[in-house]
Amino acid sequence: SLIKMEDLTPSTNNWKEIALALSLPVALFSTSKLLYNYLSEDTESSNTSQIEQAPLKPLAYDDGFSPVGSMDFYREHVDRNMLFYGEDGFQKISDAFVVVVGVGGVGSAAAHALLRSGVRKLRLIDPDMVTLSSLNRHAVAQRSDVGRSKVTVMKEYFSKICPEAEVETVEAFFEADIAEQVLRGNPDYVLDCIDDRRTKIELLTYCYQNNLPVCFCVL
Repeated sequence: SLIKMEDLTPSTNNWKEIALALSLPVALFSTSKLLYNYLSEDTESSNTSQIEQAPLKPLAYDDGFSPVGSMDFYREHVDRNMLFYGEDGFQKISDAFVVVVGVGGVGSAAAHALLRSGVRKLRLIDPDMVTLSSLNRHAVAQRSDVGRSKVTVMKEYFSKICPEAEVETVEAFFEADIAEQVLRGNPDYVLDCIDDRRTKIELLTYCYQNNLPVCFCVL
């Protein structure tokens, strides 16, 4: 049912849910735009010669209509992204490796946006299972997913959107002791979507000490 304006008073405790719902679309756009801006910082060069850009690599995907490995099919999939970012800009987005730590209400939406924006390598880190109470804010989970690993649910969902994407899952609670292991591989960006203060500080500290670009969320 629709929420009436007269019901939106502090006593109803609706403000937090409404603020979160309204902030998610802004957060999704900001996440992909922030990644694009960071990856584009080094595009200016004192060398005036043109550097030939490597073409998008053909990927094997049988869609039932196009030949396996058809580049036309994938390019149609990401056509609007390339129009927005440009060929060179989209190549950087496509080549990026992003680690998302925490895939609850914020992290699942951010990872979802990154995948649809064209990022083809993601690592999702979260120890939790889908619960009934998390369905009101999780980006992709359904009732049939209750009791299943959040990262597994997201990997399966992402494979249906973009089979070309490489999605790694780590079903573990982030701690300083395992930071080096779960953040290995020189990610281009780390998204801190953790809801625990101590763990958040440990992640940000590790990223700072190891020069890993990080975007953190505070609600």
